[in-house]
Amino acid sequence: MKQFRFDGKTDKYLIEGFLDQVKKFDPDVIVGYGITEDWSYLAERCKRVDVQLEVGRNYAKPHTSVFGHVSVTGRISIDLFHNARENPQLTEYTLDEYAESLGLKLDQRIPEHKYSEYLSSPSEAEKLFKQSEEYAKLLYRIWMMLGDFAIQLSQITGLPMDHVFTASSGHRAEAYLIREAYSLGELIPPRVEKPYIPYAGGLVLQPQEGVYENVSVIDFSSMYPNIMLKYNISPDTYVPEDEECKDCYVSPESKHRFRKDYRGVYTRMLQKLLEARRNVRKKLETVEEGSVEHRILDAKQKALKILANTLYGYAGWIGARWYLRQVAESVAEWGRYTIRTAIEKARQMGMKIIYGDTDSIFVMDSEKLKELVSWIEHELEMEARVDKKYCRILFTEAKKRYGGLLEDGGLEIVGLEVVRGDWAEIAKETQLGVIKTILETMDVGRAVSYVRNIIAETRSGRVEMEKMIVWKRMTKPPEAYEVRAPHVLAALELSKRGWRIDVGDKVGYVIVKGSLKIGERAKPYQLAEKKDVDYEYYVKNQIVPAAMRVLKVFGVDEQSLLQESKRGLMAFGTG
Repeated sequence: MKQFRFDGKTDKYLIEGFLDQVKKFDPDVIVGYGITEDWSYLAERCKRVDVQLEVGRNYAKPHTSVFGHVSVTGRISIDLFHNARENPQLTEYTLDEYAESLGLKLDQRIPEHKYSEYLSSPSEAEKLFKQSEEYAKLLYRIWMMLGDFAIQLSQITGLPMDHVFTASSGHRAEAYLIREAYSLGELIPPRVEKPYIPYAGGLVLQPQEGVYENVSVIDFSSMYPNIMLKYNISPDTYVPEDEECKDCYVSPESKHRFRKDYRGVYTRMLQKLLEARRNVRKKLETVEEGSVEHRILDAKQKALKILANTLYGYAGWIGARWYLRQVAESVAEWGRYTIRTAIEKARQMGMKIIYGDTDSIFVMDSEKLKELVSWIEHELEMEARVDKKYCRILFTEAKKRYGGLLEDGGLEIVGLEVVRGDWAEIAKETQLGVIKTILETMDVGRAVSYVRNIIAETRSGRVEMEKMIVWKRMTKPPEAYEVRAPHVLAALELSKRGWRIDVGDKVGYVIVKGSLKIGERAKPYQLAEKKDVDYEYYVKNQIVPAAMRVLKVFGVDEQSLLQESKRGLMAFGTG
């Protein structure tokens, strides 16, 4: 059995040193990122080097618990990766991306695919070890930000603290409901498997493509919880079609009815959550910012808010004990009705609506903005606020895909290739440059020139191969895929050569030259050389499509990007 050696020390020596450190320090909490897989790997490695992985108290070994979580007896094992998975803004779920979403980051980073290269040289390996140390410090900083929140979520739901991030939002909501049902004298329904019947979700308007200046976003704070409260929507207040109801709330489209004379279980629990949050926030105003008490109270109000916002989704989850499709369907209907009514009012006031998405509307700035927000709060009885303001925002033809320049100079991008994990870095870099150029200068000619320079650099082979790698995460073992997509073929090739590819692993590949179909020319980056890369493929299938997502809004065509001369660039000026 081969062991890794560095400076005369084996991996057995390193593992034993880690175990000694755990026993000596005797921690109550062990925090990691992707630690669930790390424990599994470490357990396997310990078997190979004949070491007992006794990290728990009473010399216990890690073991798989509910929700697939790895527990450590006598300690709390926290995997922050599960918290990252709940953030819809993340695409690649790396520790770097997760940390940046929290306002933290490392100054320099060695790409993961270069680890083996660095480890092969003692002088370079030292840099990698230093980065590992910085990552450990980064995890500690993240835990300092989220630890109080995890504790409060655990206290409110009754779930063990090492399960609150691992459990789905539905399971957390159900744990809270079960706990509260007892105090309300409510019977807890059994979990019964039910068929899924689809229903329409939130309203998303088709955007008007183009660039707009001075756009504000009006956000309907906690819209769904407020709708459930306003119309008393709950499984136990629903009136079936064959029953009479003289005084009921009636949903706008499907005409589902909910009685007014009895407060439902959802309504009472939501009321309790929102009231508790209001009280906590009031108390926060009297506590010194930065103090321990302030930190704990702030974490508690965030936990209460998340649980309240989760109840709508829970109502439409077929695995829920309190599931009733008519409940979730009615909430969505009233949500669409609320947004449409607000949009109609805004237009009556002479305001221009650019876009609408579920619980927010994008409005061209106007002196009537505050008046509209006030009308929403008083007439629709919904909490509303101006969430953000864009100096300039660009919409493509598709829903949920736009980029905006915020008042503070920050760039926010939603749904475009630059924030998606399944495009090569060169494509994402190109699109980001185009968006920044357009939003900051409105000079389309400069953006076209920028893209053409990248195309020229790529065709000449001067772009490093790392920027050509396409990363895809494995959702099942390579051999289990029926459709042999490029990343699957790359994974199978790695497996043949001895690499272990597990579910959740990210596989990186490049497209190489040849006459085979594109998918069959996908080669694991570890096995590829720069001279083999099909740069023309990247120009026509990555760089140009990513750039055209934005530039076609301004009438630019693909051929103008692929031309090598600079003739005609003035046609794409700002006008």
